[in-house]
Amino acid sequence: MVKPIRDALNKFVYDDDRQITHSELVQICIDVPVKIRRASGILLAAYAKGESFLYVRVETAPDFIQLP
Repeated sequence: MVKPIRDALNKFVYDDDRQITHSELVQICIDVPVKIRRASGILLAAYAKGESFLYVRVETAPDFIQLP
């Protein structure tokens, strides 16, 4: 599912998805309670509707990656 989303953002967010150096994907069941820290209003509004949704955030890649 990630690749089609990246392709759709080509020319809108970046020139080509090959520019992406870091990517994270989280899939959460909408019926399970979750704790979200520092969430945007857009994310909270989408979650409050109780329907499936896609949230994409684009930002500068971190200087380091902490593996679980």
